[in-house]
Amino acid sequence: MNELVTQEVATKEVNAWLDFKHVSDTDREDYKNHVTGLIDSVKDGTISINQETFEINQKFKFPFDIGATVLTELKFKPRATTGEITAKIEGMKVAASNGDGRLKAILCVLTGQSWGAIGKMDTVDTKVSNNIVVFFL
Repeated sequence: MNELVTQEVATKEVNAWLDFKHVSDTDREDYKNHVTGLIDSVKDGTISINQETFEINQKFKFPFDIGATVLTELKFKPRATTGEITAKIEGMKVAASNGDGRLKAILCVLTGQSWGAIGKMDTVDTKVSNNIVVFFL
């Protein structure tokens, strides 16, 4: 892995984002594999966290076509309401019936991307996204 950001800086940025979201120490411990995944993704430049707005950008390792456009990244908004997530899940019956569908529905809410576009993501890129989404459950 080519390190673009030091471990110290990446850890500081991820912890600042978790602080912004008011993620408890218990949840950080319970989801430590996801925290580590976020730190690794910052280190290698896959994700960047705006330290003023706490928006996250994820660059895809495997970009893909959606119509006439190539999707190369996702932009995550820093917050989502329960109502936004519930509305998306209720609109997608599969999302309510399994955990993967729920993660995909939340990913749609956070990024503004369609269900179909998110479904075209490579599993490598989805793993990175899920490290973010888990903190919105």
